[in-house]
Amino acid sequence: MANKEQIRNTLLNEFRSEEPLMDIKLMRNSLERWLHRWNIPQDSGIVSWNDAINTYPATEEEKQLKAGLRVRIALKLYTRTNRYLISLLESLAPVDRKEYIITAHVNWTDSEKAIYKKVEQTYQGQFDDVLKARHVLWAQNFRISNVEDAITQCVVAILGHELIAEPVDTNKGIPIDHTLTKAPEFPEETTE
Repeated sequence: MANKEQIRNTLLNEFRSEEPLMDIKLMRNSLERWLHRWNIPQDSGIVSWNDAINTYPATEEEKQLKAGLRVRIALKLYTRTNRYLISLLESLAPVDRKEYIITAHVNWTDSEKAIYKKVEQTYQGQFDDVLKARHVLWAQNFRISNVEDAITQCVVAILGHELIAEPVDTNKGIPIDHTLTKAPEFPEETTE
């Protein structure tokens, strides 16, 4: 029984290894189509969403590899307080062909960056400010057929990160006593 399973897995891996890596053009078109529902931010310096999308095609060397993850498409989004990175990744393992990963990362906060910079410089002598696992807001596997749903989930995660509670009015101030005014008294009318 184990031999049949091993043969099946070997044949499946060989079949999948013949599958091409990510179709970047198709994936990019899906991302761009999804982005067209949003206006391009004013003063962003880009003419279309196409200008905001970065692609990283597979090299010949990567096509020969049988393991590892590679970023193929990246999109940076900015809000008033944060910078976000949406990445579409693929696994180079033959068994994972046609399955992709989408992630949403948030930038370092200034206080977090200062703390980690001090710690890493003290212990390692240098500071590397690349995104780390603690910056991941969302990660999900998907197939090309549901890429737009995966992007929507990333943006929902970003919106969830951006939302804040209603500000509490902590400045109650000193209450002002309001004196009640009397009705005005007018002098009586004279006929003279």
